Amino acid sequence: MNVLQFNRTYELIIGEVGSGKGLRIEGNEKEGTGLQISFWIKKSVNNKKSSNTCEINLYNLSEDSVNYLQKPESAVILNVGWDGVNKTLFRGIIKEVETNGKTGRLDRITTLECIPGEGIIYKSDISKTFPSGSTPRDVIEYLIEETSTIEKASFNSERLSEVMAFGYTAEGTVKSIISDLAHAYDFYYQIDDHKIFVSDFDKFQSPNSVQRAFVITAETGLIGTPSFVADKGEMQKEDPERFDGVKFKALLNPSIKPGMAVSLKSSIVTGIYRVDNVDYAGDWRGGEWNINCTCSKINAREV
Repeated sequence: MNVLQFNRTYELIIGEVGSGKGLRIEGNEKEGTGLQISFWIKKSVNNKKSSNTCEINLYNLSEDSVNYLQKPESAVILNVGWDGVNKTLFRGIIKEVETNGKTGRLDRITTLECIPGEGIIYKSDISKTFPSGSTPRDVIEYLIEETSTIEKASFNSERLSEVMAFGYTAEGTVKSIISDLAHAYDFYYQIDDHKIFVSDFDKFQSPNSVQRAFVITAETGLIGTPSFVADKGEMQKEDPERFDGVKFKALLNPSIKPGMAVSLKSSIVTGIYRVDNVDYAGDWRGGEWNINCTCSKINAREV
């Protein structure tokens, strides 16, 4: 973000899809305005293994606002940033709302459990047979057309061009079909903010990711010192998806997303890494307003 990272700001919009009406909550640290909120959002470069998740807590809402949130599958958009320069951190739908009871001095907390994308991603209404000679790219591009709510962001996978000798039958939800393809053809995909990104396991989100890499230093928000990660989870040493990598913590930047490249510069770690997973944490009452990233050291041949 091309803005000094002070004066936290946010904008939360909740409403019925297509209604043009909704609930808007804004916060500006310098002006001393804003309802207390907290959020935890997790995003992964590989949605075939783990979907993006979002939990938002709203404190001491009015009765009218609490009642408004009971509408099924309302849309939610969370924009966050610094000094009024907000960018979209999460866009999706609310799947569950829970409000605890306020007693004495305790806050009444309304918790929103959210999932990414529009409802069409999860509806089982796709059934199509692709002829011999089709490719995974053909299938995904058809699904993008059918949803009208997802758009191609970038394809950076050689596997998408492989020919399906016996054709392919696509049945189920958009997400389940893409997940099946990802398992069968061994590529990563993620759906975020109405966009789909597809890449091979050893590539960045797009061919020009390295050229656009965010520089992460103490001056641009790095908190503490990055630490090395020996491997990815419980993968064995011979696993082809095993990469050496790092973890780092920084001030909240919604523009840093899984799949993209970051250029880390610290006294311990220097180099270009792919962001694999990001945890975004926000607490309006002076708590965290940070990201925690797990990254892989992969071949930067796209430079």
